Amino acid sequence: MSKTPVKDSTHDSSTQSAGHTAAATARPLGLDDWLRDERVIGLGALLPAEIGPSVSVPKRDTIMKFGRIAVPAAEGRPIVDRALHRQAVDEFRRRTGATWVNSEVEKAMQVVDHLASEAMQDKYSGPGVVVTWDDPGKGYYRIAAEVDGIHVQCTGQLDAWLSCTVARILTREQALD
Repeated sequence: MSKTPVKDSTHDSSTQSAGHTAAATARPLGLDDWLRDERVIGLGALLPAEIGPSVSVPKRDTIMKFGRIAVPAAEGRPIVDRALHRQAVDEFRRRTGATWVNSEVEKAMQVVDHLASEAMQDKYSGPGVVVTWDDPGKGYYRIAAEVDGIHVQCTGQLDAWLSCTVARILTREQALD
């Protein structure tokens, strides 16, 4: 069943499929809204997981492997380059098929030079400290949004990979129900 974009505004995006129109409302989330320090509850806690590195630095392998629920944000310095930003938006849409990416969410997407923050890079770059960082290539991008009550946060490397967390945030009452 093919989906054809019907409209794209700063408040929603819609798709039409076999005469049915569904509208998704998306709003961008800031860096402070990213899920962090998550805990596995339920069956997932019983599944085997690999033991991660002794120093947890954001790298492709730690994002893609070590049993984390939430994808961390790429926190390097912003790269202000319209062409790279456009490439990141187009790549994200192509990889995910996300029809909900409206202009407001597009503007909130950031391209950065590193997965780690400047503070973390400084912390692990002194005498006697050896941390092997991933080659940033063209850079990394991050995007987070709430889409119809669903929390979406993604980090990717241009021309290379993308990892996303999609979650429904529950209130205490919903979790205990």
